[in-house]
Amino acid sequence: MRVVRARKQLVAGLNYFLDVEIGRTTCTKSQPNLASCPFHVQPHLRKEALCSFQVYTVPWLGKTSLVKSSCQDA
Repeated sequence: MRVVRARKQLVAGLNYFLDVEIGRTTCTKSQPNLASCPFHVQPHLRKEALCSFQVYTVPWLGKTSLVKSSCQDA
């Protein structure tokens, strides 16, 4: 995963807008350190998407919700 853009907006709580690139990596799920997993480069294993998320949170009420999410093939 790579964060392409991140923004926040102060409203009656906080809106977070995240654009992230996600994809199939060379790491296995049982690998202990998933922070540095490169994306596959072989065409038959490569799968990437650009996703946008809007998360609304009211921290002082302990409320967090996913407002919008969408993905498209990269």
